[in-house]
Amino acid sequence: MLPRSGITPDLWGEDLGFVLRGRMTLRPLLRRPGVIALALLLLLAAGMALFWGMARGRVLDTLAAEADALRAQGWQIAYRVGDTGGFPLAVETELTEVQILRPGPRGDLAWRGDRVTLTWSPLRPNSTSVGLPQDSTLKLATPHGPLTGRLRLEDGEIRLTGPRAGGRLTVTLAQPLLTLETPHPIILRAERLALDLQDLGARGRDHLVATVQGSLMLERFTAPQVTPLLAEPLTASVGLTVMGDAPAAVTGSAFADWRDAGGTVEIRPLSLALGGFALEGEGTLTLDRLMRPLAAGTAKVRGFVEGIDRLIAVGLVTERDGRLARLLLSAVATTDPQTGQPSLSVPVTVQDGWLLLGPSRLVPVPPLPLPDPA
Repeated sequence: MLPRSGITPDLWGEDLGFVLRGRMTLRPLLRRPGVIALALLLLLAAGMALFWGMARGRVLDTLAAEADALRAQGWQIAYRVGDTGGFPLAVETELTEVQILRPGPRGDLAWRGDRVTLTWSPLRPNSTSVGLPQDSTLKLATPHGPLTGRLRLEDGEIRLTGPRAGGRLTVTLAQPLLTLETPHPIILRAERLALDLQDLGARGRDHLVATVQGSLMLERFTAPQVTPLLAEPLTASVGLTVMGDAPAAVTGSAFADWRDAGGTVEIRPLSLALGGFALEGEGTLTLDRLMRPLAAGTAKVRGFVEGIDRLIAVGLVTERDGRLARLLLSAVATTDPQTGQPSLSVPVTVQDGWLLLGPSRLVPVPPLPLPDPA
């Protein structure tokens, strides 16, 4: 009888016995729960490390794509990729020496921050947050000379949720303090600024279709060097809905295209409080041919006598116009049953560069400072 593959029957039996003995040796180990748990833990750690590395690469690729998209629109973007941490629950990438420049014929707007943190977590896969630095610098080059300033925050975050179409943008700034250094010292301060915008994913239809919905809130804002009127804290909030295709960029030409296509902004509700003056209302806003706000709505006003006196005191309304406004508004005012103070419901309009409360012209309203692409 011939041996199998050159192996004698005796050697074949020894090899088989070695294999059987090996299996018998491994079985006790596989029966130990600790060994199985350790193997599963190592496998899980390897899988998480692989997933985290892939996620880091995806975050950096998305960042580069967004920067390229802004560069295609004329922006200048520069940054360095620093350390990445957050394993295993998040990808936290540090960007250093971040510089953003938006050139334009009316002036180049530049922002610089030493450190920005980009965070993505598999626990919230559709959301990316951008942690803003506590200190950053701003510079606006104008034909009249540079305007420079420093922005300081207690905390600041930009959060992007979902895709570009149908996505959401929220901006929250805690204790923002903007100090303009040139040409004249100006301090703008607030307790909180919050912006929330939701893209409704509707495009290419008509001006009767809502495309963006959102809100803006400003708490206890002061700017005494700009106007004595803002020596007292101003608190304001507004809900808005953009009708028609929203402007594709923050430029004069893009906003003009939106306006010419019948675009409007529905304001519901609007709330404003300054000293003893308070206003609550709603209305519709667009732009005129000179890019000035053009609005019509209704409002409930309390403390209007004190508000007019304040406008006269700071020189925004003449004594004659203020006296006439007090007379006309007092004639149609009623007593608020809750406070016992006079209040009135009046039409509010903005036209020809002026804000009108009822028939009374109050303060001028300038054109929006929208740049045009170079």
